[in-house]
Amino acid sequence: LNEFTAWVIGWDLMLEYLFSAATVSVGWSGYFVSLLADMGLAFPSRWCTAPLNLPAAGICLLLTAVCAVGIQSTARANAVVVATKLVVIVLFVAFGVSHVKGENLSPFVPPNTGTFGRYGASGVLRGAGVIFFAYIGFDSVSTLAQEARDPQRTMPVSIVASLLVTVVLYIAVSVVLTGMVPYSELNVPDPIAVAVNSVPSLFWLRPVVKIGALCGLSSVVLVTLLGQVRIFFTMAKDGLLPPTFATVHPRFGVPLANTLVTGVLAAVFGGVFPIEVLGELVSIGTLLAFAIVCGGVLLLRRSRPELKRPFRTPAAPVVCSCGVLVSALQMIALPPETWLRLFVWLLLGLVVYLFYGRKHSKIRARTYGEVKEDPPVTSPALVAASALSVVGNSALPSTDGIGSGNALCEMLHPGAVGSGTPTSAPPPLLPDAEALGEIHVETAGIVSPEETPPNALEKVVDGLGERLC
Repeated sequence: LNEFTAWVIGWDLMLEYLFSAATVSVGWSGYFVSLLADMGLAFPSRWCTAPLNLPAAGICLLLTAVCAVGIQSTARANAVVVATKLVVIVLFVAFGVSHVKGENLSPFVPPNTGTFGRYGASGVLRGAGVIFFAYIGFDSVSTLAQEARDPQRTMPVSIVASLLVTVVLYIAVSVVLTGMVPYSELNVPDPIAVAVNSVPSLFWLRPVVKIGALCGLSSVVLVTLLGQVRIFFTMAKDGLLPPTFATVHPRFGVPLANTLVTGVLAAVFGGVFPIEVLGELVSIGTLLAFAIVCGGVLLLRRSRPELKRPFRTPAAPVVCSCGVLVSALQMIALPPETWLRLFVWLLLGLVVYLFYGRKHSKIRARTYGEVKEDPPVTSPALVAASALSVVGNSALPSTDGIGSGNALCEMLHPGAVGSGTPTSAPPPLLPDAEALGEIHVETAGIVSPEETPPNALEKVVDGLGERLC
């Protein structure tokens, strides 16, 4: 694999994280307006729907400000938010199940309307593609490998267990939701609020559900904004983006330019586009990244069989092949307009790469002998790897502005990156996803808990660069 493949994954992950924040902000807007209505405050509809969704843009800008000044005790706060979300979900299912109406669940799969993707079997496939981005983040458990005992055994169990719990909760909420209210009334940003509002006896549950949803969605927006900031930072450290994006603010200890650009773009997208367009665009970007990574693991099994793999996927050829096929199948089921938007996004990324990234790439300069004076930095493929560490709430940093998830870069170029030694061909740039746990164990201790930004951030980057030399 090559640098261009890594760039495609990184640019694709920009699409995933940037538009994820925008998508969730639109849902946040729906619950916010519904909560205001319960309080007797009417928010003008023309200001809370595309193309002028002010609450969506506002929450993006507010959380951008939080990111810009740094985050303290994020892990603890996030644990409280996660607990709150789980309590709200359990309350909704427990009290809503008694209000499920059988006629709302029949037919369980509405017949196709004659248009591909509009109900029926094709509708199920398209629906799976649209909500696919809701299932990303389970691999973020790997970012805590350095704190786990026996990560080779516990990390796979944690990932699979979290996946199973989430699937059960998702199915339970979906069944209760569509049983309480006809599915035709749920094509809104705040479906649970609609369901609770439809039952007068659950009046007391309305503020609980909506406040819980606002807290939960806020944390998701925050995490995705942080993820996008990391991606900008890593690509800039490699010279693929202007150096401004690799500059850490001396006071706040965060890449300030990245944070502001990310927040403003997310606010614009969330304020202008409807949730359907945003959700489909995020999903097709996520599916493309998953397909490339699954294919990359297969290729690395053949091209780099000597790599140490603490985590070995059972029947990897079958699992990875199925991953590629299922991702591709769900992508095909998405609307043609979504494919067009993906093509435009990738074309824009190609222009940026050819006219800037390729000319300023530090790893390309080192690989072909044009060693620059800058200290060794991580690979552009860290864009893909670091993104894996920030999707879920557990990936939020605790001691520095960027977080210890960047330790994943250890697995990208064993013994090659940063050495300053010219080679005849570029080293492989796509990470083997099975090396996650050991990498975190090996890189634990680069930053002590007492260190604070920006020194902690610089020590992470420099320390990882030294390990790659």
